[in-house]
Amino acid sequence: MDGFINFMERRFIPIASKIGAQRHLVAIRDSFMVTMPLMILGALAVMINNLSLTIPAFGNFMDGIFGGESWKGFGGGVWNGTFGVLSVFIAFLVAYNLANSY
Repeated sequence: MDGFINFMERRFIPIASKIGAQRHLVAIRDSFMVTMPLMILGALAVMINNLSLTIPAFGNFMDGIFGGESWKGFGGGVWNGTFGVLSVFIAFLVAYNLANSY
């Protein structure tokens, strides 16, 4: 096992660090890090909307609180608002981060 780790440290780590330091990949990484809260919010809305499919009691509970399935429309709106805007936001941020690196 030590031989494999030594091999990885000698051969793989220098190549991986050069690839990881490439400015285009760093710009993409930083852009996705900034938008991570939006992704989490959209994923949470999708999870709450689809939780009623696996747990029918949750769906009945939410229907009772909001008076029908109007809460699913809100979750769909949150998803559209986050993931719909995310592509434009990431495109801007990649260009912005890349311009900063130059």
